[in-house]
Amino acid sequence: FNDVFSHLEYWCDNAFGVPARLQRDGHWPPVFIIHYPSVVACHNDSQDIHQDSYLGEKQRNILLTSLRSRPGWKKAVCAWESQLSLLVALSLPPGGGGLDYLSITNTSIQVTTIDHHPGLAILIEAARPHRLRPFSGNDADGLKPRMVLHAFLITCWSSTGMTGKKEVQIIGPTPR
Repeated sequence: FNDVFSHLEYWCDNAFGVPARLQRDGHWPPVFIIHYPSVVACHNDSQDIHQDSYLGEKQRNILLTSLRSRPGWKKAVCAWESQLSLLVALSLPPGGGGLDYLSITNTSIQVTTIDHHPGLAILIEAARPHRLRPFSGNDADGLKPRMVLHAFLITCWSSTGMTGKKEVQIIGPTPR
């Protein structure tokens, strides 16, 4: 998987215009999630609307300790509340795949669907309510899975006040 993670770092470097670093100290790496189609997974109600977890205090301390051990990063800070979720489609069933995200106001809930395509990424705020788009009914009895790479991205700076060198930290999922 090292090649995949190297490509992910390279993609993040280019997408954000700052260095990206796969965080290996005390964190899970990004994960590969596989969903097989079924009759139940073709219905909206079967999909879990959720928000992704922010790093907890223990995981934040592990990340800061790692960053602050590097030369020039002794006063490192991170934008914890700006954590992003990244989903890269690696394989999709014939009916495709996607992600629904919710925009919630005092008076309404709007659902927006983003189509997913193999090799392309969906990037959303980790705190935004979302769910995987249900499988197409034509895929209900198929054997072609939806496979995605899932990672979290956190922007960090080498010094307080969000100044100095800037990097995007790439980590795997955190416990819900």
